[in-house]
Amino acid sequence: MKLNRRLDLLAMLLGCGAAAIGGIGVVAYALGLPVWLRPSPEATPIVLGAALALQVVGAAIMVTALPPTRVTGHVAGILGGAVAAIGIIALAQHAFALDLGLDAVALHAALGQGGEHPGRIVPAMAVCLVVLGAGVVALQFVQSRRAAIVMVIGATVVGAFGAIALAGYLLDVEFMLGWLGDAPVPPLASTGLALSGAGLCSAVVHHAKLSAVGVDQGRSIVLTAVWMLSVIAIVAGISTFALAQYEYQDVVRADLLRTTS
Repeated sequence: MKLNRRLDLLAMLLGCGAAAIGGIGVVAYALGLPVWLRPSPEATPIVLGAALALQVVGAAIMVTALPPTRVTGHVAGILGGAVAAIGIIALAQHAFALDLGLDAVALHAALGQGGEHPGRIVPAMAVCLVVLGAGVVALQFVQSRRAAIVMVIGATVVGAFGAIALAGYLLDVEFMLGWLGDAPVPPLASTGLALSGAGLCSAVVHHAKLSAVGVDQGRSIVLTAVWMLSVIAIVAGISTFALAQYEYQDVVRADLLRTTS
């Protein structure tokens, strides 16, 4: 049977979106435009390291969306390795209280960002970058059904984390902003993670369909079903968290009114 080697348009668009978000952050730092780093004054600005990582991972996903060749495989592997390295460096800085030059403290301080470590990538996002980078690299080598499902699950978790953090910002639900740590992921970074996770999912399914020895048509359907069920679970989870937060706020308001009346 002739393999379908068409462009993975969905992964290309999602990767382009993630790269564009990272590019906005990089340009903002290059031109000294802090207003571009956050959608509102009260939001947390995206740091330079995170913006660079999103730009690179977006480019990597765009490369994986192309018909697989030796050149595209090498380029995607290099870009994915760079993203994973950024995440590992960021985690090492948090774990061992090191300054490995990724923070660019002076630059962030000059743009009005304070805190103990201005410019440092939050740990939750660093973990997501490692997962995304490792997934892009692994995509160039593994073709088995189990490996593909593991990569889909990892990418879905990253996309879910970004979507939940973004929904927490849009809905002003504090619990959803810091549910994996005290430091919330900035809105722009959350959007980039959501797009990157979805883009990597699409790329894995697309490559599974193109594999001559890996996943056949029936198994590709299974992967697609896993992806769609995961998306449904994400939407349901976000709705549940939002409703729970609102109900909790209503109960607190009612108790306060009864106390003060």
